Amino acid sequence: MASAAGWAAYILLNRVAGQRLPGLQAPAAATLISLVFYLPVAVYLASKGAFAGPALLYAVIAGLLCSVIPYAADLIALRHVPAGFFSVFMSINPILAALSGTVFLGQILGLHEWLGMATIVPTNAVAIWLAGLTTVLSVDRRPGLDVE
Repeated sequence: MASAAGWAAYILLNRVAGQRLPGLQAPAAATLISLVFYLPVAVYLASKGAFAGPALLYAVIAGLLCSVIPYAADLIALRHVPAGFFSVFMSINPILAALSGTVFLGQILGLHEWLGMATIVPTNAVAIWLAGLTTVLSVDRRPGLDVE
């Protein structure tokens, strides 16, 4: 439940930030905030001499590929699609990661793992559909509203 709450907060807050801040200012602000939390770790690693050339290069590349690009893409997408659609689309990510692990790393998942992931996408889709249906039904039943 905590994970679901975290994803919901991520989607809704990213949508609000994307609507209020122009361009890519929202992920830039989020990156600066996260920098504050990582700064003590960076200072510690620098004091131990762990910031060699290749390690720093790999860290920058990982930061771009794992954070900056996906967050910017999410922000742009949330400006153009409903949050419900986006949440169903995001629920496909574990399946894509599992397929990537199988193809590129040779990791074979068990049947129970595939079945677990296969329940996530339809469950999210049904939840979004039911939420929309409930909203429509509650609007249709307001007093004084004539619906044919």
